[in-house]
Amino acid sequence: MRPLAPGIGRSYRIPEPAQGWEFYWLHFRATERLRTQLDWFRPARAWQVHTVHDAPLRVRIAEALEQAHRINLTNPDLKLREPLLEAMLEAVILQIAAGSETMATHAVDTRVEHALEHFHCDIAAPAGVDVLAGVAGLSRSQFTLLFRRGTGRTPQQYVEDRRLEMAAYYLKTTTISVAEVAQKVGFDNPFYFSLRFKKRFGASPSAHSKHARQDGSGA
Repeated sequence: MRPLAPGIGRSYRIPEPAQGWEFYWLHFRATERLRTQLDWFRPARAWQVHTVHDAPLRVRIAEALEQAHRINLTNPDLKLREPLLEAMLEAVILQIAAGSETMATHAVDTRVEHALEHFHCDIAAPAGVDVLAGVAGLSRSQFTLLFRRGTGRTPQQYVEDRRLEMAAYYLKTTTISVAEVAQKVGFDNPFYFSLRFKKRFGASPSAHSKHARQDGSGA
């Protein structure tokens, strides 16, 4: 997240959309809670950067932002619409703050952060330990040590967790096939993807997708 202070110029262009970034532009007022409880929030500063490395938290934040966007677009006459959206955005920012503070307990090496940024630009691209270590400019053993020290997980665990979390999100929010989802998140073999997905979530991708759609329809 990169907060921009009022009056700071901004561009809404996405320079390289093929890289896989997802952009959410939020315009909000700093509530009293944000001003008094978040010591990282500095309205006087032109811009700040707060990184959330926790994949499940990123997925929950994306879902909350999309829900707020839907309410904003489809319910313009909703009673108490403005305070509702303000509360939803405040909750998102508080979640980002919580995620940032959790990661702050583990000092992530800047070279590891560079490798993480590389991975998150395109999670379907090759992201083996050797690839990420090369991006970081470290040996395989150095990279693995620093990565685990900073994130609490091995590179392999982190990459797979992120891919599976994104797969669950796609299965919940789109109608593309399981094979397409697997490819979209970096699994070349749909059968292996299904095995790893079931181990992670306790249900096959197709069952997960069906259950999510039933929940969404109120069935």
